[in-house]
Amino acid sequence: PAISKSTKKPKPTANEVFLNSIGDDSVQKPTTSPRASIIEELYNYRWLIAKYNSLYKASTSSCLNFWKLYGAMLRLLSKITRQLVCTPATSVPSESAFSMSSYVARKERSRLSVDSLTATMFLKVSCQKQNDLYREIPQI
Repeated sequence: PAISKSTKKPKPTANEVFLNSIGDDSVQKPTTSPRASIIEELYNYRWLIAKYNSLYKASTSSCLNFWKLYGAMLRLLSKITRQLVCTPATSVPSESAFSMSSYVARKERSRLSVDSLTATMFLKVSCQKQNDLYREIPQI
């Protein structure tokens, strides 16, 4: 007896859909699905950034100007951007970092090298930021 194999193509993963769609410059209409919203915002971001770069000369404030102009159109990405691009108005984060580094480099860990302390602090802050950003992104 002959064994038949299914010729049905497997459903593409979200990553494959994204990678296949990167070159598309069309602006999409909004949908209700969080996954679709993120993909549409990435389409729109690519289109808007190309438009912005063709209209304005690059400068040190280009990033801020772009988000001032188009932040309302890119609602999800602008939330993430505010976390990554902004400069804190207070010294609390730096004071917190010094406090944390003094805890990590306490007497019991006196053999910890400067490089290890730096790497530990970097990982701690990066993981904390990643967790904060993850909480703000809608779950798919």
